[in-house]
Amino acid sequence: MNKAAPIPRPIGDGERPSPGRWTQGTPPDNVRLGPNTVVTDDLAFKRFHSNAVDALIIGANCTMDGVHFDLGLNGRMVIGDYCYFTNAVLLCELEVRILSPIPTFIHSRLLNASPTQSLVHPWAKASLVHKF
Repeated sequence: MNKAAPIPRPIGDGERPSPGRWTQGTPPDNVRLGPNTVVTDDLAFKRFHSNAVDALIIGANCTMDGVHFDLGLNGRMVIGDYCYFTNAVLLCELEVRILSPIPTFIHSRLLNASPTQSLVHPWAKASLVHKF
């Protein structure tokens, strides 16, 4: 007798990805966290003052461990998928984009972006780089 090939099973428990979360409570209303994304640290949003719609967007499968988001009143920040930041302070008065066609790791850095700067991974495709 020929046995049928086993049915491929998804890696993990087969459930949907968990929604993004902040371990210390509910993030501000204008923050969007992608699936499987986690933000730690009780002071992560202490200096978050942005009134912009979707002021902070963090992609899927990211870890923001000990990261402080310091966004000014009109600040907007976009962080792509598969980013892992530890103990960083991210400052923004207008706009910061950290794209991630490959996994991005930032550890213990102070990122300060002026309104005319945009942070892009050094190996990002040229078509993804936004120039002012």
